[in-house]
Amino acid sequence: MHKPDERLEKDEQKKPKNLHVSITIYDVPIQLVKEFNERVVEPFYPGDRGISEAIRDLMRKAAREIE
Repeated sequence: MHKPDERLEKDEQKKPKNLHVSITIYDVPIQLVKEFNERVVEPFYPGDRGISEAIRDLMRKAAREIE
């Protein structure tokens, strides 16, 4: 019989490392979204990359800066 910790470790190893979630952000002023799109998204994330990629990059950058 396995110890509970051993089973948990094996289950964790089976899970994919790069899971994704969809998020909804509330109460963001439309002017801020437009400004972000014009100043960040359009020049640095053209085509299919878009706002999601820009937000992911901001999240990564913020997490690195805290470390």
